[in-house]
Amino acid sequence: MNLVRVHVHYSGRVQGVGFRYTVKSLVPGYDVLGTIRNLPDGRVEMVAEGEQGELEEFLQAVRDSGLRR
Repeated sequence: MNLVRVHVHYSGRVQGVGFRYTVKSLVPGYDVLGTIRNLPDGRVEMVAEGEQGELEEFLQAVRDSGLRR
């Protein structure tokens, strides 16, 4: 099993609007692990890890959810 880790920073209106909750709600459908947190500068940082294909599908699901990066 080859694991890949990505660090993604989301900006715009991402704090106080359920952004982290929405991303967390997508996780059970994918074999990925990670963290997501608010940053002091208003961005949200996500660190996610999984097999490359699974991780790509998860990141696509985040994009398809209507949340912006």
